[in-house]
Amino acid sequence: MIKRKCTNWLLTFRDWSLPRSEAPESFHFWAGLFTLSSALRRRVSIPKKLFGGWDCYPHLYIIFVAPPGQARKSTTAAYSEELLHEIPFVTKAPTSITVEKMVKKLEESHDQSLSIFSSEFAMFIAKSGIMMYDYLTDLFDGKKHISIETISREVDFAEKPCINLLACTTPEWIAGNMPESVIGGGFSSRVIFVFEERTRRDQLYYESLNWVFLDKLKQDLLLDLMHISTNIQGDFRLEEDAKSFMEAWYRQSQEALRGQTALNPRLSGYYQRRPAYIHKIAMLMHIAYSDELILTLDDFQKSIEIFNMLEKKLPKTFQNIGKNPFTTDLDRMADYIRERKSVPRMEILNKFTYVAQPQVLLDLLGFLIAKGQVKVVGDNYEYSDGGK
Repeated sequence: MIKRKCTNWLLTFRDWSLPRSEAPESFHFWAGLFTLSSALRRRVSIPKKLFGGWDCYPHLYIIFVAPPGQARKSTTAAYSEELLHEIPFVTKAPTSITVEKMVKKLEESHDQSLSIFSSEFAMFIAKSGIMMYDYLTDLFDGKKHISIETISREVDFAEKPCINLLACTTPEWIAGNMPESVIGGGFSSRVIFVFEERTRRDQLYYESLNWVFLDKLKQDLLLDLMHISTNIQGDFRLEEDAKSFMEAWYRQSQEALRGQTALNPRLSGYYQRRPAYIHKIAMLMHIAYSDELILTLDDFQKSIEIFNMLEKKLPKTFQNIGKNPFTTDLDRMADYIRERKSVPRMEILNKFTYVAQPQVLLDLLGFLIAKGQVKVVGDNYEYSDGGK
């Protein structure tokens, strides 16, 4: 057995990337997991003889979600890309690609695996639109047969294809561009959304860091990643206490599932797939410190803890869906009238013409009137505190 450079690969990744970053630690942790999953591809699994009908591989779709310009999503993902760029066995996809080219690149890779980085998920989706969601869903499930109508033939993979995805986007983009058919099932149920609202700290310069030490950590990470990507292969087995614990956890979590789904139906697909995710992350966290393919009770307990932390912020990913898109504009219109006490009808229409078409503006003013926040006096609008 080869002695590794890193006692725990994920902790070393954190020590290498976190000191020179403003991003929340959660982004670094999931970027590290993505790096390991890309290196492993489908070389390890929990076999179907344990689950009854499906193999569990550690590949992942991860999307970092944060408001625009906040939390340093893309910068953190770039640390993973920097390492994987130097691992020759990992096939990388371009940031922007069509479905046809993606499947062709996957078909041409030596083991039908592909790692996708997208600092702007909108750009990745743009070329193929809704069709990209459908194919990413099929590829996540490892389908051996993929029908691509635009290249007039069906693609057959010698092995199950393997896609790892790390992308970045905003809650606003999800609300405005991700179809309802995608949210709550299909593609989004196969994605782990990691939500953060702001940076961990504010720091501009890093010249005081020990860059010699950081370069040493990078070399250690790369050496171990090469070892993981070439020498680790086979089926995991579970220690007996780990199996007993997970069986009890699964039955208990299924009881709680109905309540969680009722609270946020858009997360129903995620909760259905959570047991699979917990096994995936347990595998990756184990590989971070050991070549031995035996999952322990501690591996599962730590994996569950990770998801408990993730789920505290997960609903915020979809918080803008279904919101009134004119909420902010309604507040601005009401404030404008309040400050001036009385505003001619044409003035308010001209002032807020950028918001919407004239009839929509009149409807918004009508809403403020019905709410009791604004009243009509002659040809003017006047503020009223009746809606407060």
